[in-house]
Amino acid sequence: MDLNERLKKMEDELKRRTEAIDREARAKLDAVEQKITATEEAVAGRKADTPRGPQTIRPIHTPAPHDLRIDMSTARSLDVLDDIIEEDFELLRYLGGSLTAYPTVYCETVREYLEPIIADMPMSDAQREVLLNEVAEAAEHGAPIPILTSLGVHIPGVGCFINGWFMGQLAGVSPGAYFQAPEGFARIVTTASHEKWGHGFISELTALGREKQSVQLGMHHLADQFERRTVDTPDHARLREQWEILFYASNYVEEGCATWIERYLAERVTERDPRGPALLDHAPSFTVESVADALDGAGLGPLAEAVGSVFSDLSQPLAPERWFALAAALNESGEAFTHACGMPSPYVVGYLIMDRVAQRQGPKCVPYAVATACNVEYGLKDISNHDLRNYVENHPELNVNARMAAIVSLAEGPKDDIKAFLARVRDEIGFAPPA
Repeated sequence: MDLNERLKKMEDELKRRTEAIDREARAKLDAVEQKITATEEAVAGRKADTPRGPQTIRPIHTPAPHDLRIDMSTARSLDVLDDIIEEDFELLRYLGGSLTAYPTVYCETVREYLEPIIADMPMSDAQREVLLNEVAEAAEHGAPIPILTSLGVHIPGVGCFINGWFMGQLAGVSPGAYFQAPEGFARIVTTASHEKWGHGFISELTALGREKQSVQLGMHHLADQFERRTVDTPDHARLREQWEILFYASNYVEEGCATWIERYLAERVTERDPRGPALLDHAPSFTVESVADALDGAGLGPLAEAVGSVFSDLSQPLAPERWFALAAALNESGEAFTHACGMPSPYVVGYLIMDRVAQRQGPKCVPYAVATACNVEYGLKDISNHDLRNYVENHPELNVNARMAAIVSLAEGPKDDIKAFLARVRDEIGFAPPA
């Protein structure tokens, strides 16, 4: 069957399903609208007075009449997250930006989730439609598609998208039913916390994130997972290698930040919302002792000892070579670490790093430790990958993970004093505070 015949067949099938989908969509959206209208009216006045960050948000796709995606940006549960962030961390005051207006969208179908991911792929609209249809059909028939097994994704400069289709698959219910369920509330809120206020924070409000956006590094990586380029170019190979170099230089900070803020917000929401305790079941937390015990029990005694040693004595600065040695051992352990601790090492050990900053400097300083670690620019538009690799591997002050290792061993100071913390990082370690 040639391409035209396949497209005609898909169009006929879509036309046949449209009326049923429209009826279901209208019923669902009417119900959702009734539930959130009161919330939208209550927050409209406050939102109008909220200063916006300097980032430019590209508009998300305008839904078709049968589109089931739900923009949750003003939903009460997510509004609480934004309130807590603004109250606790004063991002507008110290970083000059905010993600309050950044959209969070719950996607009920494969197409809805994939569409913004492939929106910038270099292909025609017809080719994009064929790709969406093929992937959606394959997924509905149970084909393993890695990108569809993520609970959510942050798309730099666009927004946070929640994979309601996959959540429903895991729970054995429809995405719409999962959206209304108590477990759905917990999973959606923790995923949004991880993607928006973890990865989104770094992408939108740090020097590293802004520079990666300037060359669309994140979008190139997401699109790469489909392998549907119309032509191979040196520029594509260069960007793929560039992404990989920076990933291994920053993965413990990126995933550690996202995992820590996910847990922090779950605990804070629990203080305000009677549904909050359910979030704690979906927001992981770790201690040095629990990680070391898990590794030891899995037969990874030397790695357990190394993790315990690094975090037990921070009276002296954590030397870059010591961090690099630990990171190499963690990366080498691979799936064995994940099996022992339940998550890959960047999430677990990254969380321990953030939590240690919170213990020594106060939790309000954690985002500023991250922003300072990410306060680097590489000249990505012009630098060669050879030079980039040399800088991040041989110059610790240009390696985001190594920068964070230096910050975590900063002597204890006054708790939650953001201004004093940034001044001490500048004066004692020599890292410029984020602007």
